[in-house]
Amino acid sequence: MHNINQLIQKLDAFIKKYYKNRLIKGGIYSISLLVAFFILFILVEYISQFDILGRSILFYTYLTLALSVLFYYILIPLFNLYKIGNSISYEQAANIVGNHFGDIKDKLLNTLQLSQNTENIPATQVQLINASIDQRISQLEPIPFNAAIDFNENKKYLKFLIIPFLIFGVIALWNIKIITSSTNRLINHSQEIITTAPFNFIVQNEKLEVIQQEDFELKVKVKGDYVPNNIYLTVNGTQQKLNKINNTEFSYTFRTIQEDKKFKFNAEGFESKTYTLTTIPNPSLMNFNVELDYPSYTQQQDKKLENVGDLIVPEGTKVKWNFNTKNTNQLSLRFPDSLIELEPLNSNNFHFYTPLFKNTNYTVITKNEFTIGKDSISYYITTIKDQNPSIKLQESNDSINPFIRYFNGSIADDYGFTNLLFKYRIVNGKSISKYVKQNLAVSKSYNKEEYFHFFDFTTLELEPGSKIEYFFQVWDNDAVNGFKSSRTQTKIYNVPTKDELADKSDENKAKIKDDLNSSLKEVEKLKKELDDIQKGLLEKQNPDWQDKNRIQQFLEHQESLQKKLENIQQQNQQNNFEQNQLSEQEQEILEKQEQLNKLFDELMTDEMKKLYEELQKMMEEMNKDQLLNKLDDIEMNNEDLLKELDRSLEQFKQLEFEEKLENITERLEDLAKKQ
Repeated sequence: MHNINQLIQKLDAFIKKYYKNRLIKGGIYSISLLVAFFILFILVEYISQFDILGRSILFYTYLTLALSVLFYYILIPLFNLYKIGNSISYEQAANIVGNHFGDIKDKLLNTLQLSQNTENIPATQVQLINASIDQRISQLEPIPFNAAIDFNENKKYLKFLIIPFLIFGVIALWNIKIITSSTNRLINHSQEIITTAPFNFIVQNEKLEVIQQEDFELKVKVKGDYVPNNIYLTVNGTQQKLNKINNTEFSYTFRTIQEDKKFKFNAEGFESKTYTLTTIPNPSLMNFNVELDYPSYTQQQDKKLENVGDLIVPEGTKVKWNFNTKNTNQLSLRFPDSLIELEPLNSNNFHFYTPLFKNTNYTVITKNEFTIGKDSISYYITTIKDQNPSIKLQESNDSINPFIRYFNGSIADDYGFTNLLFKYRIVNGKSISKYVKQNLAVSKSYNKEEYFHFFDFTTLELEPGSKIEYFFQVWDNDAVNGFKSSRTQTKIYNVPTKDELADKSDENKAKIKDDLNSSLKEVEKLKKELDDIQKGLLEKQNPDWQDKNRIQQFLEHQESLQKKLENIQQQNQQNNFEQNQLSEQEQEILEKQEQLNKLFDELMTDEMKKLYEELQKMMEEMNKDQLLNKLDDIEMNNEDLLKELDRSLEQFKQLEFEEKLENITERLEDLAKKQ
């Protein structure tokens, strides 16, 4: 089998030369095709002047064809040369060699087949077959298998290589720019290449940038040996004519830009390169809300306001702003005395929290890495100061006891009260006591309220000539600045001296005497009126309207007298009370005062009042007999009244004399003590 190995080696050598020959021929074909395709593509590009898309298609088509040619004519034979992939078999190689050397065609193929089919043959026949194979190989050994392939035969394919190079050379000699410019355009297929024009488009804007949703005015100038009359702008496949400013300058306004705009200029068949107007995100405030946390003492319910920036709030209110923005990575709050820079808690959301104590204005400013928002908004905050509480007072005296004071008034405040006091102190010469406080009930849930109070100065150990200073004071519930108070004007009650008491008592007694004398005269006058009424009734058959008018006037005069007597009684009681408060009276005088009071009290008896009431009723019926009977009864009572008045006047004078005597005695004793 040694000889068969030699045959195989000769076939391997033939196969290698076979694929080398294919490489040579494939190289010629590849170069020819690649040059031919190149010439074709640059001519197409030069004539058509494709845009980026067209040039990209040409470039990648040529690249695909070139790779396909190289793969088929170069890579496949090269792989087969190194026995990579499916190369020709020994039988195929034997056929090729046999076809070249016709006399050994069948012999070479049969020898290979005979050597491969000895496995199922008996051993006695194998030796005979091997001897036959060796004999055939010996006959084939002188034949040079490699001669079946002649490299020189590839020269006939050089014409395929010469033709494209010849065409390439002609083109280069005729116009080298066809090759250079088209090649450059294809290599730089992804870049925009502008056709050379007799003028240039020069953009005058420093930056082709515009804030989103704003207008942008594009300015362009044309420069060159020749200037066109009109320039057009191509945006998204649509042409727009530019506004002509002068012979060389043009403008165009983009309205409300939302996104980047790609555009180019064209004039008289020439185009510029493509420009891009870049849109800068506009930082803007979309909406916001304000959370108001009022001071608890105001008892106001917290609020949340939507898109309300102007605020009116109580002093000390805690405010939280929640801003929702767009394209914003920083938000500023500018106050008159500070600038607050806020960072987002999350995308486009900002928060700020502060208590408010004074009026202020503030501006909301949005920012991003590109620009400051132009739609900043200013607001004003009005802070309502907690006002001092107000207090009003009215005062009245007791009708009998001048030492008793009745007070009523009102208090008001923004939000409520904490305390209401009545404060007084005694001033006796240079001796001044501390203020004594009396708490008054006040509701803490109302901001307006009325109050009532009374005070009896006799409960104090007062000396004649001393005085009492007093006022009311109220405190609000201001938890921010501290409780504030307001007070009424300080009132002064001057305790009369003994001399003043005596003088006043004399004045009162003189008035009472005058009133008693006047009352006596009025009773006399009423008596005369009563007599006239009785005479008039007796002279007539029936009472008429004149009688009725007389009776009515009589009753009115009687009522006036009754009021006067009641006033005398009240004056006397008050005078006695004032005398007895600051000066101790003798028991005998006190008893006489009491007796006199009883006399005054009995001047107008219930029986007399009843008579007048009955007379008033009888006036409706005007019965003569009944009227006369009732007038007789009244006449008798008036007689008694006259006597009682006279008696009271005499007793009053007697009491006045005794009181004066006691006062003089007391003064003399005091003077003696002082001396």
